[in-house]
Amino acid sequence: MTMTEHERYHLHQQLEEVLDERGANTMMELLPPVGWADVTTKRDLDQLEERMDLRFQNVDLRFDNVDSRLDEISEITGLRFNQATENTNLRFNQAADSTNLCFDQAAESTNLRFNQAAESTNFRFEKVEKRIDAQADRIISKLLTILVPIIAVAVAFLAAMSVWGPA
Repeated sequence: MTMTEHERYHLHQQLEEVLDERGANTMMELLPPVGWADVTTKRDLDQLEERMDLRFQNVDLRFDNVDSRLDEISEITGLRFNQATENTNLRFNQAADSTNLCFDQAAESTNLRFNQAAESTNFRFEKVEKRIDAQADRIISKLLTILVPIIAVAVAFLAAMSVWGPA
């Protein structure tokens, strides 16, 4: 049963008649300010406790789910990190192999160019040597053409001198 303000006022007046004003005020303060339907009972508190326990269990389940998801994410992240590390190492090794190949090719190319330059230089030296030999042959030939008649005349002169003797 819900009590109206008018009924509360009427009860207060009756209490003042039986008790004094102070006693009536004390008794009115002991009454709930609204109807009894709004007063919380032990059963209401028990039901509230049950609902709160269920909510806390739900929160615990959610935390467990979050923990397991974080574990999964951590595991996936670890796998991805390991895969990225392996990919990086593979790429590094490929780059090192490529660099070594380029270095080897550059060394080979340099050796080839050096050998070609050496061959070209040797060829030039051989040409110069042949020119010098040809020039020497021409000089010797000219000297022989000049010296042979001179030697022949000297030999003839000596032979004539030996035949006729010194006079």
